[in-house]
Amino acid sequence: MSKRALLVITGAFAYSGGIAASTRLAIRALLDSGYELDIFAFNETPDAANKYAALPGVRYHAGNNAKLGFALMVWWAGLTRRYAFAFSDHINVASILAPLAWLRLVRYIVRVHLIEAVAPNPDAQGRLGLRAAWRIHASEFARAEVRKAFPDLQIEVVPLALDPDTHFDLPALPPTQMKLQAVAGQERALGERVVLLVGRMAAGEQYKGQDVLIRPYR
Repeated sequence: MSKRALLVITGAFAYSGGIAASTRLAIRALLDSGYELDIFAFNETPDAANKYAALPGVRYHAGNNAKLGFALMVWWAGLTRRYAFAFSDHINVASILAPLAWLRLVRYIVRVHLIEAVAPNPDAQGRLGLRAAWRIHASEFARAEVRKAFPDLQIEVVPLALDPDTHFDLPALPPTQMKLQAVAGQERALGERVVLLVGRMAAGEQYKGQDVLIRPYR
């Protein structure tokens, strides 16, 4: 079987959010497993700074947010090359792979993030990306949300992990030497009791339950 994988992603190198971080983790794992990668990143431009594009075995293609051009690039790759599988980090982007899956040229895995599953999502394009997938990965919470709309889908739970680009080789500090910086710029030394939340505390992401974490400490 071919040891080359096709990655059709939103973007993993010019972004700092959770979707990009989990995609970087997948890329690192595939490279460590000996796969060669064809990476098509829809939201990125050719000058997107990334260290993966220069690695041996990686062919990187920037999509420039051009939907038709991006789809044609992906379809041509699927028609002319053999892949062990494809991977996508977003159900809408994964819909581009659906025609290749119908033709049995490529089978793909899609990683579902909760923001794609909460109403009014997924839209028609996202539903197509889900329905044509070979395998679907999600966190336990995201799987529960997706199954509210698609109870028949088989979804595998993949535990969350740390971003390999930002969370390795960091200096270890005792809690008493760490400081918390507020949005307004003030710094406050932390005590022995520390609650760490890895994620954004934005008003639009209240479904993540940060209030449940904070409430006992008020």
